[in-house]
Amino acid sequence: MERSNSSTQTVHYVQSDIHITEKSFKPFYFYQFPLIIGNYGLIKKMKDIYKFDFFDDVIDHSYDFENNHHARLMKFVKEIKRIIFLLRPTPSCS
Repeated sequence: MERSNSSTQTVHYVQSDIHITEKSFKPFYFYQFPLIIGNYGLIKKMKDIYKFDFFDDVIDHSYDFENNHHARLMKFVKEIKRIIFLLRPTPSCS
């Protein structure tokens, strides 16, 4: 099973309403680290409504507060790359 789940909400570039779909719940159902990009403030809204643990001690969700949707996407991609680097296998010494 995968350790994390990366998902993109259908609409992540609109500032008005926060759009929460089933894709946002999938990582919690499968006990995975949630990496979700959506409207500005989606992560905060889900924390407030559903009291989910977004593993802020492991994942930097600061992208959630980026107003510019392009910059938010770039910060999201940067965080995914950081996590991939942390989870890469380390070579064993023989």
